[in-house]
Amino acid sequence: MFIGIYKRIGDTYPAPKPDYEDIIVVPLALDQKLADLRGKLFIEWGQERVWVQFARNNNKSIVELKRVVEDPPFPHWTKFVTKLSALESLPGDWQKALKILTGVYLLSDSETGEARYVGQADGMGGFLTRWAEYARNGHGGNLAMQALEKSDYVLRILAIGSGEELGEKESHWKTVLGTRVSALGLNRN
Repeated sequence: MFIGIYKRIGDTYPAPKPDYEDIIVVPLALDQKLADLRGKLFIEWGQERVWVQFARNNNKSIVELKRVVEDPPFPHWTKFVTKLSALESLPGDWQKALKILTGVYLLSDSETGEARYVGQADGMGGFLTRWAEYARNGHGGNLAMQALEKSDYVLRILAIGSGEELGEKESHWKTVLGTRVSALGLNRN
């Protein structure tokens, strides 16, 4: 499936982690060329199993061209997991669902999986609007997070609901996950 054309936006550099010493990072940005074909164009990739192939060197056969992109169905909220960086690229139907749903969520470290912050999304725009604030400023107004470097947190829904019950559910999950007392927890209340 065609997901886009990317252009190089800078010089390559070694991976920042010591255990990835043979990895070279190539800074890329999504180009808007052929954007209308994303998710609609399917090509024969060939036998070479690499994530990128240069179009000028590899003619590809078109397998299928869809008129419209069909979003996969939104998973049950208990199975929903994504990263902050993926919010904008979620299927449209998923974004609509996340704007409607309100409840309690968990932000966890994307590298260690450690529980970091339990919060509630109870305002207009539901989970999506609340999480977009974290993506925008890195802390969502949370004082403990303001002192940290911006992170690509993993997002999970812990409970859904609205009104006064949300405060009780949020408090329950903070206790269960230890986000108020652990060294890595970012809840201060």
